[in-house]
Amino acid sequence: MQGNRNILLFVFFVSLLWVLGSLYLSTYGDPVVNLMSWDFFNTLNGIAACDMCRYIRVVMFPLPVISWIALWKNDNKVFHTILILAAIGFWLALYKYWIQYRWWWSVLCDRRATTPCSSMDVEYFGFMSMAFFWMVAFLSMMITSIYAIYSQDSQHVTDSAS
Repeated sequence: MQGNRNILLFVFFVSLLWVLGSLYLSTYGDPVVNLMSWDFFNTLNGIAACDMCRYIRVVMFPLPVISWIALWKNDNKVFHTILILAAIGFWLALYKYWIQYRWWWSVLCDRRATTPCSSMDVEYFGFMSMAFFWMVAFLSMMITSIYAIYSQDSQHVTDSAS
């Protein structure tokens, strides 16, 4: 189905964008600050990832590879895997967002770490932190995967009824 291929392309590009953005942020720092200072590739500006960010990356980093292989093999059965990874990543990002704005202790993060999970190195408009961006990315992948699964199921129902 062409529609599912477009959804896989969407998942691939969204996940690849966030993987590359995460790597840029940890290596070179806030892209908006770098843009304003015309200092795009200064490694001294890099932001260290907290423990929770590492957990979120573990969930996000395989998604471009999984979606690329599914595109290459024309595999439409991968949406359940994408949905599970995106749901786990969404809940981890939501938990990190909650920690950032509630300054609460975290079971999954060490408060004695060099970068605590409650730290907010990047924040736009007073509420858009990196955890917020991760939530948006995972939520968009969850919605598109649910749509793809639903459209596959409805396609099977119409095929069997014919």
